[in-house]
Amino acid sequence: MKQDLKELRKSVHKCETLCKTETGKELSNSETFSEPSTIPKGFNNHDQMPSRRSQPVPRILPPDSYPVSAVAFYSYLSKATAPNLPAHHLMVYDVVHINRGNGYNKGDGIFIAPVTGVYAFHFSLCIAQGASYPWASLEVTVNGIGLGSTYEGVNTAPGGYPCTSGLVISDVNSGDHVFIRTFEETRGAINSAPNGRTSFSGWLISFPPTSPTTFVIAFYSYLSRSSGPITAHHTLVYDNIHINRENGYNKSDGIFIAPVSGVYVFHFSVCLAGSSYASFEILVNGEVIGAVNEESHAGMGYREGSNLVVTFANSGDHIFIRTQKSTMGYVFSNDICKTSFSGWFLSN
Repeated sequence: MKQDLKELRKSVHKCETLCKTETGKELSNSETFSEPSTIPKGFNNHDQMPSRRSQPVPRILPPDSYPVSAVAFYSYLSKATAPNLPAHHLMVYDVVHINRGNGYNKGDGIFIAPVTGVYAFHFSLCIAQGASYPWASLEVTVNGIGLGSTYEGVNTAPGGYPCTSGLVISDVNSGDHVFIRTFEETRGAINSAPNGRTSFSGWLISFPPTSPTTFVIAFYSYLSRSSGPITAHHTLVYDNIHINRENGYNKSDGIFIAPVSGVYVFHFSVCLAGSSYASFEILVNGEVIGAVNEESHAGMGYREGSNLVVTFANSGDHIFIRTQKSTMGYVFSNDICKTSFSGWFLSN
């Protein structure tokens, strides 16, 4: 009996030692591995794809030591790109400020969703004005399918650093590839400096509902085509819906009706083309809570403006976007620059 106990103690000690050794290896931040160059979802052999560099070793952690709900990243370019990037050039944001969940890889610019859920992705675009009148268009894609785009370009004298941005909301499955790429060939370089950062960020809004008592409220919509001429107090009706959890948004009238009371986040963008100018405002039951102004001129391409607001809304409140009094021209929306409206439920 004593001999059996002695042998059992030896086995337990050996197992504990082995577990500690393996755990120490798995949790080491310094260990990386290099995997072969692969083509991410949505790419083909003709698209430009940088080879994947080393990335952190997969970790095995106790379920409650690092909540999987904390998925969020923010990255940006450390410097301007080379000029005249080709179409479908993948943007690699090499500076990472936060990367909870380790989904974003600064070696190839791709975010791989660690869990399934509803995500929000924001991306900005800056250019440096110059004699070549630079411009660029970026799009955010999930497995190579474009969901949203933004455009910046000027036809003025050198000296400025204009920036724009876009935001999309989408269902994303675990393992899906999300990345930013040029929509078409750019003119000049995409700028990124302390006075204007070109960035890419994303965060998990919510897991899929797990029971009839849980819910996710989120929508992302955009205009399928240009609209105009613009008139005063014209409600924008975003007729193309990508996601509409709990069916709060109505594409027939452009109004989001809050399904429950709580704090909401709303984002809206507007693209103009040609000789156009307009101010757009977001309202809750007729009360203005935010606005954006944009202006474009003939021969200068498109211009885009955007804004984001956080507000409390009661169940049944109406939230919508409309033009202000002073307007002229057309609202523009296509694959190069999408005019969009999105929102999600934040908390009670």
